[in-house]
Amino acid sequence: MGIPGVREAAVIGVPDELLGQAVKAFVVMEQGRSTDEKQLQKECQKRLENFMVPKSIVIVNSLPMTDTGKLKKTALS
Repeated sequence: MGIPGVREAAVIGVPDELLGQAVKAFVVMEQGRSTDEKQLQKECQKRLENFMVPKSIVIVNSLPMTDTGKLKKTALS
């Protein structure tokens, strides 16, 4: 969330053969801002411990929300 241009982000755990589970991130960029997954991953590497850096990053238009406005993690994959 501290990366310039990132409006929202959510992470989930995904199966990983080596680690058992790895981090997958979903990122919503601010309007008019753009970047790619590789650049976001480099920024994460600067800010986070190695085990916290997402294995994959997906840029999305919006995150799924419940009717009450909470993040619906079950809809992320």
